Amino acid sequence: MSQLSEKPLGILYGHEEHYSPLLQELRRRGLPYTRIDPSDHVYELAQPEVSYSLLVNDMSAPLYHIPDKSGIAQTIEYLRHIEKPYATLNSSRIVNGSRAAEVFSSRTRQLGTIAAAGLPFPRTHVVSSMSQLLKACSQLSFPILLKGNQPHTPVLRFESEETLIHAYLQDKLTAANEHTWLIQECIPPKGNHIVRIETLNGRFLYAVKLYITGNEQSGWPLQAKVEAFTPGPELIQAAETLARTALADFGSIEYLTDRRTNDIFFFSIRPHTSSFSTPAVSLHTKPFERIADYLEERLSKVKEIELAL
Repeated sequence: MSQLSEKPLGILYGHEEHYSPLLQELRRRGLPYTRIDPSDHVYELAQPEVSYSLLVNDMSAPLYHIPDKSGIAQTIEYLRHIEKPYATLNSSRIVNGSRAAEVFSSRTRQLGTIAAAGLPFPRTHVVSSMSQLLKACSQLSFPILLKGNQPHTPVLRFESEETLIHAYLQDKLTAANEHTWLIQECIPPKGNHIVRIETLNGRFLYAVKLYITGNEQSGWPLQAKVEAFTPGPELIQAAETLARTALADFGSIEYLTDRRTNDIFFFSIRPHTSSFSTPAVSLHTKPFERIADYLEERLSKVKEIELAL
């Protein structure tokens, strides 16, 4: 068996390399890695051996920035391929495995994971055909959001049943390659912001408030500004529970507060913050240094397992 120290890290990353602060940090530390573009990748099904000391699923660029969406499905299948044989060793060599990737790539799975963790989320119906749309919406309070199951699909907001029916009749609700839709009550966010909690190894890393602007006609409009923020301990504990339920080695949890009732609603589980999704803000930690520390710790543990074998 070849020594792990002789193998580079394999980083599954779906966008241009220079956009990743994590890859920049690995280069700074002199940690060799190979970037794997899952949309332009090949592997042999009969060969379970991994050519990398550690395989890191870092599909962190928002999916709407990834030119070829097939890379997401390819990532999940490749991770499953690596996870099947030699489960003890290979699972320790994978960061953000197939279960986490499945959650990141599906809004339905995200809400299912939130439900499994016993946390509240906006009232949502899932439909597999437009013929069920009006029936499902009649049971919800407007305004509503219409979301495709895949995170890169658009989010549409409707103020009334009449506007929804008009869009339906005008055939404006279809989306290419989308067969599952989420119909969700739109919660007005208190303070006009949502909160994103970043987690690492199931623990709180940092959090930010993302202030939003515009008329919310597309669900969540572009953020106006980002502000460092520390939630209360109960919300931090909830986010940590949710990250562990999703089996996410690193990722982010999003919630908002209903301005009408002060109720908390969790609504999204995302890959970790990339340079696309959150501009630089004044944080009390250096997140990409912390993630690189974690990867080095995982490398050390994998080497211990290899020596024990």
